[in-house]
Amino acid sequence: MSLQVPERFCSRPPRPFGVGLLWAVAAVVLYRTQGKVLTKDVAVVLDTPATLVCSLLVAKEVLSVTWQKLEAGGPDNVCTFSHSHGKVIDARYRSRVDISQGLDESILTFRKALLQDEGCYRCIYNIFNSRPIQNQACLTLYVLPSASIRYQFVNGHLDAACSATARPPALVSWNVSGVEGESHTESIAHGNGTTTVTRTLQLKDSERPLGKELVCKVVHRGNVTELRTTVRKSDRVSVPLLLSFLSVLILVALIGVLLFWKQRLKTSCGESPGQPEMGTGQDGA
Repeated sequence: MSLQVPERFCSRPPRPFGVGLLWAVAAVVLYRTQGKVLTKDVAVVLDTPATLVCSLLVAKEVLSVTWQKLEAGGPDNVCTFSHSHGKVIDARYRSRVDISQGLDESILTFRKALLQDEGCYRCIYNIFNSRPIQNQACLTLYVLPSASIRYQFVNGHLDAACSATARPPALVSWNVSGVEGESHTESIAHGNGTTTVTRTLQLKDSERPLGKELVCKVVHRGNVTELRTTVRKSDRVSVPLLLSFLSVLILVALIGVLLFWKQRLKTSCGESPGQPEMGTGQDGA
């Protein structure tokens, strides 16, 4: 008996029409019923344990339960459980996943969900003297944002930057009242699946922001975090004063070098190599 893979592996069934139908929506879990199998989609933090569950809603004589990962090239067998053969886990997944020893309710457990584990999985109930019953559950991985805010005075204007590294990418924005400025966003993707989003803000008049509060808003998976900092005079570095200070340091260094070499030359000229004294008289008889 062959199984056909749906064209859209991770597509959710269309929302049914009808008045009075209530949908229970949670932040991390979405329940899905297809035919006679109940599943739930799960979202967990990357590198943490995760579980996908399939529950058979009707009384059937189940022979075995198989989990497959739905890949672009076709379904990939992950593991199977039956009372006759026990747990059978593919060698590629053996160190990462486990399957419960049950038939009516099957639990696929990821010991530590990795990037390659993200995706949709199909559970297949093989029924005695009947066609298989199946459904799918999707695993989504995310990384909580790590955010920072900083600013500096450069050439008479204020440059501020707010960065957030997360998966999926966070939305970063500025909220600064009473001043005008220009801002732009840049994103950098990292090999661990996270993305750093940086929103820069440039205020041309460096005097007006003094004493004002800079507020950066980071939105990630519906959660809003605000980072705040106040622009202070003590944080401002005067460019002319800095240049003057550097000039004095360079001048002092040059004078010190000249004095050192002058003293060394004077010492070298004052010293002459010693000449041994030669006797000119003859010894008396």
